[in-house]
Amino acid sequence: MFERGAVQKDLAGPNFLVLLKYLCIVFLQDSVVLKQQHPTHFLWSYAIFDNPLYKQYEIDLSSQLVTSLRNISGDIDGIKNTINNLNASQQAGFANVTEAVNGIFSNSLYLSRTPTNFHEQGMITTAGEVAQDSSDHIFADDSPSLPSSSLSSSSPPQYTLNRKFCTVTDVWREYDHGVVGNPSVRSLEDKYKTKWRKNSTESRFFSRRKIIYEEVKRIANDRHISFSDAAQVLEDTRRDLKISIDKLTKKISEQHKEQ
Repeated sequence: MFERGAVQKDLAGPNFLVLLKYLCIVFLQDSVVLKQQHPTHFLWSYAIFDNPLYKQYEIDLSSQLVTSLRNISGDIDGIKNTINNLNASQQAGFANVTEAVNGIFSNSLYLSRTPTNFHEQGMITTAGEVAQDSSDHIFADDSPSLPSSSLSSSSPPQYTLNRKFCTVTDVWREYDHGVVGNPSVRSLEDKYKTKWRKNSTESRFFSRRKIIYEEVKRIANDRHISFSDAAQVLEDTRRDLKISIDKLTKKISEQHKEQ
């Protein structure tokens, strides 16, 4: 209850008056455009819109609006031209890239048919022999193996295990089937024992890979599934753990020690 004659502080009232004062300015500014869009509206019959000051204000603001619209229109045209130029430049650049890529592929096809003397990791060489066609360097399960006659018992092949494999399935395929036309690691082990490993570094790397081989065999025996399926099971485990082949090898080794 308010006491008679008491003065109460009102925060909303003064702020509302400030808002009305601001809206008056906004309305007067907008009225110039609204009057052009709706010239027959009854609102323009009020005396304020016939005031000479308003008339002059209307003329000045209309002139400024026309100038501003012209400038904006010019800016838009400039932006359009810039975009068109960029599109043309991008299309020309894309054409150049396409031409360059086509040239690279053409050169690659030529080189793939050219004999090479480079010894690549994962390629096998016997005494005095080098792989002749780089177009055979394709990892596939049905890659042909080298003829058994080339694997002379007097001069065992020197094979380098592929260090680039990052999945268990690729590691197992190299062991069980062989890759890029080479015999499988299993067949090399069965026929030559340790003689196919050219140095101690290769022997140590084979020992680490052997942990993967044996784990695949264990999973296959325990679950009564094929070796290929077992390799996929171990690969799924590696991906779930988000670890590399090397870390998976260490993890398996540690688990065996704990058992």
